[in-house]
Amino acid sequence: MGTDDATWTWWFRQDPVGSTNELVWLENLPDSWGGTGYTFYQLTTDNNKVYVYVNGTQMFMNTWDPVFDQWYHMAVVRKDMGGGTDFYTLYIDGQPYGIGQAPTAGELIDGGDSIYMGARKFSTWGAPNSSMTGGLDDVWLYHEALTQEEVQGVMALRVMGDISITETNTTTIVSEQGVVDTYTVGISIQPELVVELEPVYNDSQIQITPEILTFTSSSFIPVSIDVSATNDLTLEGLQTYTVTYTGIGDSATHDFKYLGRTAQVVVYVVDNDVIDVSIIETGDSTDVDESNVAGTDTYQVILGSLPSSDVTVGVVTDGETVVNPTTLDFTLGKWSVPQIITVTVVNDGDSEGPHISTISNNLTGGNYEGVTKDVLANVTDDEAYCGDGTHEYWLMDVNEDCYVDMLDFAIFSESEWLKCSDPFYPGTCDIHPYN
Repeated sequence: MGTDDATWTWWFRQDPVGSTNELVWLENLPDSWGGTGYTFYQLTTDNNKVYVYVNGTQMFMNTWDPVFDQWYHMAVVRKDMGGGTDFYTLYIDGQPYGIGQAPTAGELIDGGDSIYMGARKFSTWGAPNSSMTGGLDDVWLYHEALTQEEVQGVMALRVMGDISITETNTTTIVSEQGVVDTYTVGISIQPELVVELEPVYNDSQIQITPEILTFTSSSFIPVSIDVSATNDLTLEGLQTYTVTYTGIGDSATHDFKYLGRTAQVVVYVVDNDVIDVSIIETGDSTDVDESNVAGTDTYQVILGSLPSSDVTVGVVTDGETVVNPTTLDFTLGKWSVPQIITVTVVNDGDSEGPHISTISNNLTGGNYEGVTKDVLANVTDDEAYCGDGTHEYWLMDVNEDCYVDMLDFAIFSESEWLKCSDPFYPGTCDIHPYN
């Protein structure tokens, strides 16, 4: 290939983070290091850095902290600029990570060169010295200087797999009272080698079956997972636990497309050690917007344990929102089934700014009599209000609460002729000559 343009691409996985990995080593050296007329190229990752040497001179060194056991696409492009000038560009995942000018123009690869990947060697050292604790795969050498778009195109040829989790009931909810739930785990692309997914979770609070999942080229349909909760005696209320699946194995026996890939699912556990109702808000909050009255949000209502008789939940708002339905019925036969409340905003025409709408869930019946739980819905106002960044506070709104009242009068006048012991507490201001 000599002095012509060239591009070298490959996939790299580091294990463990912080180790030294000689990724590419080319040499055509004399017997003694530092002799004349040699060609030498080195690309190395070392202690969260990546650097390139050409003909013994470091061209650039940049910080890089690769994630353990994750695959990265790397490419080095050599461009002959003429006049004895070579430029080298390093790409990581299709993005330029360093560029430098070679100290002397030289041949990237020639017939007498020694070429090593995952190892390093000087001519006087004899056999290659292995210095690789990760993985290399899918190596390509091009007799041209690829552009960034072309490097990204090469990267796209190797599609990485994804782990998918589909929850049976949108949200995975189990109860210490014995309510169970399911979800399915699948993979996006038919594997060429074995795929193993290992779950990590708090096995003292929840149980999942099966645990280690195995997919092959001939059997890669999604797997249904059963989830249950540990019935302990601790007063915990509603708890959440995350199950994280990770592709495990080594690139020699397992499909590289899934190594280090992850996916998560959140499991809600309803406690049965206290008579309580649990509220699970979609996305962990309830949000509505007056500019979109057709938009809605939802939350789920769940009883913590078997009631002594049928339970009714009356849902009441403060007028800023509307709910549907306004009552929920939990019977002894279906007490453990979560029920959904849909929330819609009321466009009232008032200039309020962002505010909260309180939705009360009041329980009656059996041992749940008198239990209540509020949901605080976030309401986005569509009317202009003072202090929104566009509409300023009024001049006399001294405390900037969007009202001009006696409190502003007291604060404004305090230093002139009004003595006020506590201007922020009603009924404490006395008007008298100020001394």
